[in-house]
Amino acid sequence: MALKFNRHISIALIGINIIGTVLSCYLLWNYILLRWHLNYYIFAITALTGIAVMFIECKNKTFRYVGKFYGICWCFITIIGLMICRLAFSPTLCESGDYVMRRSLGIMGFETATLYKKSNLREVEVWRYELVYPKKIVPLDSLGAVVIYGDYPDGNGDLTSGTTIYPMDDSYYDNLPAIKEYAERHNIPYHKLQ
Repeated sequence: MALKFNRHISIALIGINIIGTVLSCYLLWNYILLRWHLNYYIFAITALTGIAVMFIECKNKTFRYVGKFYGICWCFITIIGLMICRLAFSPTLCESGDYVMRRSLGIMGFETATLYKKSNLREVEVWRYELVYPKKIVPLDSLGAVVIYGDYPDGNGDLTSGTTIYPMDDSYYDNLPAIKEYAERHNIPYHKLQ
């Protein structure tokens, strides 16, 4: 079945697909995560326009076959992309001001929580924390630390609720006395500092 698009709509579909392909490749290549999961929307629009190219009617046989082949390729790319999106999706666990904590899977399947800093349309990765299940975070920018309220493995296969101060950047190690004072003021056991 061929769709009878006028020439301008056909050119717009192809143009949107090319721009989306370049943008998706750039974001993927540079590990750029956009806020509000915009990466997934860009991929979806690109995939749909790529598949729609298959249905554009053209008088030239060569262009018609190239369009069908291009659309079929985008069908396979979409299937692979959907599997990657399903594996790479990182839901928001908690948010605080300019920071957001997302769940992500580690290389060996260990769950990690990743702290991102909001920066315009981007979310820039700050730090990864293994085996942490945060419920609330309190960033301490001046100390280079973040207080994570959440669940932690207890060693017996269960989770225990607790509070821990983790590093947010390298200045954490320079501010250990101030962090110890903060922990004492807020009743966070100092031996739990990482």
